[in-house]
Formats: sequence, structure tokens, C-alpha cells
Amino acid sequence: MEKINRTLAILSTRTIDSGHCIRFNNKYYFPVTENGDRRYFAGKTNCMVIETFDGQLLANIADKLYLIKEVAEHVLVSKEFDAPKEAPKKEKVYSSNGSFMEKS
Repeated sequence: MEKINRTLAILSTRTIDSGHCIRFNNKYYFPVTENGDRRYFAGKTNCMVIETFDGQLLANIADKLYLIKEVAEHVLVSKEFDAPKEAPKKEKVYSSNGSFMEKS
């Protein structure tokens, strides 16, 4: 099975961006060691992404193999750190005849 994975692998050349990530299939990936430690490489470092037959993703950087882990998508509001936003208050707009209307 190991020989089949190596033979039927898809190889793609990529460049590491300034955020130490690799973009592959419209997602960002981060190179990690077997222990799960992140490895930081300078921007514009060339690498090769290897997609094995069984779907595992690896990166070959400077003739060393690293696992690559997908980076979570960026969200504007964090569920853990940001307080929930309250609904905006409606303003009261007074007209010249003394009545008022609510403005959102």
C-alpha cells in the first residue's frame, strides 16, 4: 500500500507566503513536524505539496518532509474573546409638528 501511495501521488510546486503558510486548493496550510510543532519558513521559500493516493497532504521543504495542517478560516468576531453584539438602538427623530418617528 505504501508503494501505491508514493507512485500515485500528485506533486504541486508552491511558494510559502509571508504568513508562513502554503496555499493549496483554495485553502491555507501550515507545515508541522510529526510531533505537531509548527515550522516557520521565510516568505518566498519554494516547496512541493504532495497529495498521496489515500488523501494525506505532505510538504517537501529543503528536502525534508513535513505534514501540513489546514489553517482555520479567519472570522471577524471571536466566540471566545469578543462580547456578543447588542442590536443597534433606534433613534427617535422629531419632526417640526411635534411628532416623532423611529429611525434605524
